[in-house]
Amino acid sequence: MRRLCVLILVLLLPCIVMGLWVSPGMTVYSFLYMGGGARAMGTGYVWGIMADSPMAIFWNPAGVCLASPKTLFTSYENQLGLHTINLAYVHSLSNFPLGLGLIGSFPPPIVETNEYGEELGEFYPMWMAPEVAVAYPVYSLGDRIVYAGGGLKLVYENLHTAWSMGVGVDFGVMYRDSICLLYTSPSPRD
Repeated sequence: MRRLCVLILVLLLPCIVMGLWVSPGMTVYSFLYMGGGARAMGTGYVWGIMADSPMAIFWNPAGVCLASPKTLFTSYENQLGLHTINLAYVHSLSNFPLGLGLIGSFPPPIVETNEYGEELGEFYPMWMAPEVAVAYPVYSLGDRIVYAGGGLKLVYENLHTAWSMGVGVDFGVMYRDSICLLYTSPSPRD
């Protein structure tokens, strides 16, 4: 039991420190806050604690271990004209889960005008972020399991004549105790 407590502390401490230092989910790419999936949107930011589907790629990479292998997830959302598409796939390579995901947001076209208010045309902004996530059960004792995972994403943003690219890193740890249904998982994102 003491080894389990030490392992959990060692794995959770960096996540907690990162969470206090940079604020979980802090990013300049605000579209990444939207996440994906009705279940995740319905629970808000609490979804990272119990993420057990391919959408764990975006919320808590450690949850990729809990997703069924060879599972594809898709969703489409339209929030006030902002179209968001999410794709996520989990595949197990000899008991080593690998998740691939893509999130894209497409706002309505924006009309460009000059200083006199004359319309010059319209442009279509776009944001996109492909992600790769891996996870592994790092400790197991009966029904108590500790999962650790990480994800790497490439973020692309196109706003009219300007564009930017960035790299995001997600870390996650998940402790699961099926006897008392305890889940805990800090996960600093982006």
